[in-house]
Amino acid sequence: MKLIYYFLTTIYFVLFGLYLIIFHPLQYISYKLGGRRLQKKTVGVLSTLLSKSTIVAGVKTKYINFENLPQNRPIIIVANHHSLHDITNIGCIFRGKDIAFVSKAELGKEIPSISYNLRASGSALINRRDRKQSISEILRLAKQIEENKSIACIFPEGTRKHNSDLLREFKTGGTAALIKKAPSAVVIPVAISGTWKLKFPYIFGTEISFERLTDIEPSEYDNYEDVVLECQNQIHKAVKID
Repeated sequence: MKLIYYFLTTIYFVLFGLYLIIFHPLQYISYKLGGRRLQKKTVGVLSTLLSKSTIVAGVKTKYINFENLPQNRPIIIVANHHSLHDITNIGCIFRGKDIAFVSKAELGKEIPSISYNLRASGSALINRRDRKQSISEILRLAKQIEENKSIACIFPEGTRKHNSDLLREFKTGGTAALIKKAPSAVVIPVAISGTWKLKFPYIFGTEISFERLTDIEPSEYDNYEDVVLECQNQIHKAVKID
């Protein structure tokens, strides 16, 4: 049985790589022809293909409560984080929308499709060892979503390793700065469960889920750090660790 897992997972990774290679020039062409408006639609197709292709390895994915999203205002998505699957699935959930990420600067370099989209979307590419640069990038992104009524996604706990310690405390600084400088934004906590299980080979039947929790209006809180802590509390209660 384990040989089958290796075989199916290998097929998935081949598909994943092919999609990245194929869509890299497609993104470039769509951006040249139609700017960000057309390029983000191309990325929406890519994100859907990347997230849905895990079906080949027997992964079951659930999206919960993403109907009736706020309209005509900025959105800040705050989520826990374990792997690239988190990003591709959030991209699929919000496909076709103008979404940017707070991401490691390394991901903005030389990765087919992914790096191009991070740069084209205006994502905040941060150097975690340089606080001044990181905050500057986050503030730029906040201004961007405030002006464009678009979406930013941030992972306050950082990338996690595949281990049993599934959740850790959220770092409030960057997320609070993002919320403060996008004052009309609604904050949406998203609980991600199961993606830590996806290590080679993927086990057939593994379930992962993405759940929108209770939207937060920052104006109802005394300070922005409390908003981040409310996101943490909601997510820690909702994440499934079985």
